[in-house]
Amino acid sequence: MWGLHTLHHLFLQNTGLENVPAGVSALTSLSILDLSANRLAEVPKELGKCEMLSRINLSHNKLSSLPDDLDELRELVELDITSNQFEAQPPVLSYIKEVTQTFIPPPPTPPKLLYT
Repeated sequence: MWGLHTLHHLFLQNTGLENVPAGVSALTSLSILDLSANRLAEVPKELGKCEMLSRINLSHNKLSSLPDDLDELRELVELDITSNQFEAQPPVLSYIKEVTQTFIPPPPTPPKLLYT
C-alpha cells in the first residue's frame, strides 16, 4: 500500500470511508489503526493479516458484525467498537484472549411498552 510497509500508526478517522482501503492488510508493521467516525459497514477479514496490530478503533461506524479472522491478531490489546449497529456481542470477541481493553456497546434495551 503506497510503499508504506513499515508504517506503524495509521489514522483515518472522520474521513468518510465506506470501505477499509484494500492495501491496509499489506501493512505488516502496523500496530495502531484508527478508522473511527467513518461509514464502515464491514471490516474485511484480511485485516487479520496485520499481525502486529495492538490497538484498533472502529467506533462510530455502521458495523453490525466483525470477521472471525480478527482472532489471528495475537498482539491486540485494545479494541473499540462502540457506537456501531451491533445487536449482540460479536462472537469473535470470545476468541480474542489477549484483548485487555475492549470498548463494547451495552446491549440494546428493549422498548418500553406504553399503555393508554
